[in-house]
Amino acid sequence: MKKGFTMIELVFVIVILGILASIAVPRLAATRDDANAVKAAAEIKDVITQLGAKYIADKWSTNIADDSPTYKTVSERTDENTNWTNCVAVEATDGAIKITKKENISDTYKTYCNAVLATPAVKEWVEISTPKAEGTTATGIVIGGSGIYNNK
Repeated sequence: MKKGFTMIELVFVIVILGILASIAVPRLAATRDDANAVKAAAEIKDVITQLGAKYIADKWSTNIADDSPTYKTVSERTDENTNWTNCVAVEATDGAIKITKKENISDTYKTYCNAVLATPAVKEWVEISTPKAEGTTATGIVIGGSGIYNNK
């Protein structure tokens, strides 16, 4: 008598492994998307910090890329899962930094941009940079005054 697995037992094992894989793979992909979104939020925070330091030292120029090496590096990327400049715009004027959602995001970047914009920090920065009502202006992230990053 031979010892080993029958064909039915092997089929059952393969089916069970297939079911487990079909559950695990989408979760792993979602984890990667979340990690890219958190990375984007950290890079935006880095840009804000660099612009804040530049403003406090000697005001900023008219071109954000000149004042933030991180912004320049990110804006030159071509990978759709790491270039948050396709999702939000950074504007620095009059002692305030505004992070606004870009309109008409292409389908290529939709999933990535949705993840970036859902990140709590980015969501807050966009909210304080968006006017609350028609005819009003948003403060954005105010640099200087009583606090370095005061959004009140």
